[in-house]
Amino acid sequence: MKLFLHVLIIGIAAGWGEYHLVFVRQEIKTTFNPYPLAIFSTLYPIFIGILIGMPKLLNELKKEGIWKWDWIKSIAIGLPTAYVSLFLVSVYTPLGTYLYPDVFHVLLSNSLFAVPL
Repeated sequence: MKLFLHVLIIGIAAGWGEYHLVFVRQEIKTTFNPYPLAIFSTLYPIFIGILIGMPKLLNELKKEGIWKWDWIKSIAIGLPTAYVSLFLVSVYTPLGTYLYPDVFHVLLSNSLFAVPL
């Protein structure tokens, strides 16, 4: 029953995400502002990942004993993943224009966010 409920919640979240993506694309077509799509494309997969990992986290919280944190695994996997996940949003920050000047010019040419009409 718990697994069914968990899959149902993930399915509802995925459906909501696809439903919301339609409105984000409509907004881009009317306002020509790619920021909402960049933020949604960054935060939505992180939200789904948290939902997928929730059962394991809850099982770990129920265990007795001392918690251990694997720092090497966190650095080796977590930092590159966070960089890739947050790259699109970081391009639009003031610091991003200095860190990625070539990417900023590509985004200004609207080739990355071309939305078919």
